[in-house]
Amino acid sequence: MLQTLEIQNFALIEKLTIDFESGLNILTGETGAGKSIIIDSINAVLGARLSKEIIRTGAQNASVTAVFTIEDGNVCRMLEESGVELSEGGGLIITREVSASGRGTLRANGRIVPVSLVKSVGELILDLHGQYDNHSLIKKSKHADLLDNFGGKEIFPILGEYGSCYTEYLAVSKRIAELSSDEARRTRDIDMLTYQINEIKNARIQLGEDEYLEGRIKVIVNAERILKALKTASDMLGAGEGENTGALACVASAVDAMADIRSLNGVFEEYCSRLADISYQLEDVLPGIRKSIGNVEYDPTELDKLSDRLDAIERLKKKYGGSIENMHAFCADAEKRLEGIMGHSQAIGGLKKEKYELGQKLRGLAARLTEARRNVAGNIEGMVGAELGSLEMEKSRFCVAVEHSDGYTHKGRDKIEFLFSANKNEDLKPLSKIASGGEMSRIMLAIKSVLANSDNIPTMIFDEIDTGISGKAGLRVGEKMYGLSRGRQVISVTHLAQIACLADNNYLIKKSFDEDRVVTEVKRLEGGERVNEISRLLGDEMAAEASRKLASEMLQRAETMKRASEGCSGI
Repeated sequence: MLQTLEIQNFALIEKLTIDFESGLNILTGETGAGKSIIIDSINAVLGARLSKEIIRTGAQNASVTAVFTIEDGNVCRMLEESGVELSEGGGLIITREVSASGRGTLRANGRIVPVSLVKSVGELILDLHGQYDNHSLIKKSKHADLLDNFGGKEIFPILGEYGSCYTEYLAVSKRIAELSSDEARRTRDIDMLTYQINEIKNARIQLGEDEYLEGRIKVIVNAERILKALKTASDMLGAGEGENTGALACVASAVDAMADIRSLNGVFEEYCSRLADISYQLEDVLPGIRKSIGNVEYDPTELDKLSDRLDAIERLKKKYGGSIENMHAFCADAEKRLEGIMGHSQAIGGLKKEKYELGQKLRGLAARLTEARRNVAGNIEGMVGAELGSLEMEKSRFCVAVEHSDGYTHKGRDKIEFLFSANKNEDLKPLSKIASGGEMSRIMLAIKSVLANSDNIPTMIFDEIDTGISGKAGLRVGEKMYGLSRGRQVISVTHLAQIACLADNNYLIKKSFDEDRVVTEVKRLEGGERVNEISRLLGDEMAAEASRKLASEMLQRAETMKRASEGCSGI
């Protein structure tokens, strides 16, 4: 709700403060008193284009400050995300300034903010109907929400089911895209992994094989040296069977010699035993040495084969982890990765089937949603048409167009737009194409009267909504504004007594001259002051007493109507 408006050096206004109330606030005054400037200032503080030309002559800058009470959670979150903290009770102070240099600033609760933020907030807290385009009803993007909110129980269950299906459809589509993305990369990965697995498996490398090959190669490379050493050792131990030469025969003779005296002394017994052990060891090692002499023989081509095999193993070890154990582990991991990639095709197939089924369900729900919306649209058209008729616009046509778009969104596949024609024989046009002024305001009033509960914008402003109407139509306009004001704050500039007498709060805007300067003032009217202003609006200066009497009667009838409407949802 708009609580306070402070204006300084704005156009003809030097300094002005207005404290607005809830309900129906009516602004009246002589032509040129500054009523339109007040509307201009509200529009400016909510982000309208502003130039230095609006600065009052002789002043260095102009400013407008508006104080709002914010109860909408969405607005609170929007402000908090932008670093604007509301004061206690949800207070929001927006100040717009412009200097003589043309430089402007915009603050929300003392914090400099971009115009885009204030415009976004303004769309949610205030509708201004008149010569400006601030009001939500001409914004095509708002029409679907207005229709759906009006449809309520007829639309929301279908919309909720559709929204869940649409979310699931998008999730499946995204998963398919992720799995299908960069197909060339997946193909390269499959080729690479397949090659690596085959290269390792085809090599058939056993654990410890590299160590065996290294040992065997050493033997072959040093074969002559090994053979010479083995033969020398064999000759030194014993030249042959039955010969009495060599170390083995000598030790055997030593054992025999010690055996004769072993019983004579313990030391001799020890010597004899130790020499016997040496004899046994020599007898044990000699056959092995002689056998090794035979094994030293080799095929001259074996060295090349063993070297090639070891080189191949070392190359694969270097490529796949540095050891045979790491190579086998790499192969096992590559097999798992390949299995996962190859499984994508099956996964994609299943997801595509799921997507198709969800698409079928989505189309069915979208069709039901379209049908429900068209039913609700027909009801709105009839009700708005009746409202327009009561506002002396019975020849006009209002249409809620519900057409299919090329694709689906989170709210269906419908393009929804409010269309209007001033005459039945003229083509319907978007509301944004309608000439501004009183006609536009009455159209908006008619639509708002029907869709009063379909949006939660707390403040509505009508600028000279009575243009071109009088008498009974003026009274109907006033009644409808009063009905709207039961659920929100309504501020209106009017020239009609029929509208002004219905106000909860009357404000008189008047101008005077002080030392050749125009001074605009605002006064909240009470009691007899209201009678005087209603009498002035009736305009019969020649019959002032009669006008005052009529004004009193009109105010009494208005109060009677208000009391009768208490507890009703509309008028």
